[in-house]
Amino acid sequence: MRKRKEEAEFMRSMKRSNSKAWSRTATPYVILNLISLGTTRCRSATPED
Repeated sequence: MRKRKEEAEFMRSMKRSNSKAWSRTATPYVILNLISLGTTRCRSATPED
C-alpha cells in the first residue's frame, strides 16, 4: 500500500520538475518504473493523465 503512495508522489514530482538535468539523472529509474508499472497493472488504471 505504501509503495503505491510513493509511486503517486514520484509521478507528481516527475510532472513538476521536468528539467533537462533532472531527466538525465532520473531517466533510468523512470524507465524501470514505467516497465514495472506496465507489467503489474494496465495503463488505464492510472488516475491522472
